[in-house]
Amino acid sequence: MRFEPMWTDRLLLRPVRLEDAVSLAARRSEPAVARFQNWTLPYPIEKAEELVAELVTMDGPQNEQWWMAVIVDSTTDEPIGDLAVHMTWGMRSAEIGYTLGSRHWGKGYATEAAEALIEFLFSHQSLTRISASLHPDNVASAMVLERLGFLFEGHTRLSFWVGTDNSDDWLYGMTRADWRSWKARSRHKPAAIELLPVDHMNMRDVAALRTHKS
Repeated sequence: MRFEPMWTDRLLLRPVRLEDAVSLAARRSEPAVARFQNWTLPYPIEKAEELVAELVTMDGPQNEQWWMAVIVDSTTDEPIGDLAVHMTWGMRSAEIGYTLGSRHWGKGYATEAAEALIEFLFSHQSLTRISASLHPDNVASAMVLERLGFLFEGHTRLSFWVGTDNSDDWLYGMTRADWRSWKARSRHKPAAIELLPVDHMNMRDVAALRTHKS
């Protein structure tokens, strides 16, 4: 699956270069960025260089391997984050992840970059499904996935470690049909919003909730 540079409204998504090791190590060394990740702090530049040296030999996502693209601010040409893809089942299923430096949070960059990545992945007819997982406390990441039309599919109990912290892992997924439906949805603001407490009378209904496609 060959990957060529892609432009969105504000971003450039491109393959990794050797010089990206410096920004990668700096980004992964931020405590806020690493909060829900299982890498050590500070993130060693040597480890970043080793990872980048492996990635530059890949021309795109490959089966049973993690691959990465760099997210670049197209105005400043500054690398601000990365996208990761792990292909399985003979390139028929993909898991994605995304990381941004903390200075670039809250601007919609993760959603913009991930949307372009999803479009690229589903442009290959063999792919049937994309998944993502996250720490239950990583609300910002969950919001990105739900903005993109992913469905919460469940969780695995005490299956993820960040240092000595053992947590559940929340699982999100999207099929090709889900993506088509999400892109074709009508977009409108709700006429009214009512907040209700969750209790034993409505807990089953809450558990059955799905992202509203609007």
